[in-house]
Amino acid sequence: MIEWYRVNADYRDVMNDFENLFIKILKDLDPKVDLREWIYQGQKYDLSLPWPRISVAEAFNKYCGIDTETLLDEKKLLEAGKSKGYKIDKSTNWEQMFLSNFSK
Repeated sequence: MIEWYRVNADYRDVMNDFENLFIKILKDLDPKVDLREWIYQGQKYDLSLPWPRISVAEAFNKYCGIDTETLLDEKKLLEAGKSKGYKIDKSTNWEQMFLSNFSK
């Protein structure tokens, strides 16, 4: 995971920065890399620009099966985490459950 900030830039600028950085690294490692069919750990990816953009809510729905209503409600998010098998106790809060889902 990487995180950085740039003066006078918004999140879209930083997303573009990352795309360009990632592609630069790939091309430095392999100048003949095919960005339309890049293979990593047996999976094929299309890294040609522009990359798809989705919101956090869309990502949680697509990759975690958690809808926006559940994501924004601590009790519902904790219940969803419990049903997924995450360890939940009385001290578990929304942020911890958000990060548990986000990082898996």
